[in-house]
Amino acid sequence: MALRTGQKLLRFDRKLGARFVAGADEAGRGSLAGPLVVAGVLLDYGSLRDHKVRPLGLLNDSKQCSPDRRENLFRAVMASAEQVVVRVIPHGEIDRNGLHRSNLAAMREILHALCPPAEACLVDGFRLGPTAPSTASPRTSATSRRATPPPCGSTAPLASIAAPFRRSVT
Repeated sequence: MALRTGQKLLRFDRKLGARFVAGADEAGRGSLAGPLVVAGVLLDYGSLRDHKVRPLGLLNDSKQCSPDRRENLFRAVMASAEQVVVRVIPHGEIDRNGLHRSNLAAMREILHALCPPAEACLVDGFRLGPTAPSTASPRTSATSRRATPPPCGSTAPLASIAAPFRRSVT
């Protein structure tokens, strides 16, 4: 039986050998109006059990999920995550610092804010620079357009579910 995308991502996280795995992603980079929303998700694989993980097997990039599935996944993220941190970056800050710099600064800030500190941090395609947590590692999204993309783990896609959901209620 073929593994679902979410199952593959969770398996990737477990192979890291870390108990606390964090990921960050954003929503709103492509919009002409509205805020940029950045989310960070921390999973504790030491306490994550089957009943909490099972719904995450349907995990995929938020843009590839129907609104109903995205809402169900958001509930699953909130139930299974050790911590979720969301930051809304207003347009004034984006105008002052630029979209890319605002996004990277928010990702670094969120990964530093997660408690307990993550042993592994995954972000979707960005290098966060020297002020990022020392465990931050850019990965290409497992839902990118490549035929067999490298996995990014489950935490960046989990954040990709949390950020747009929060943005839709902003």
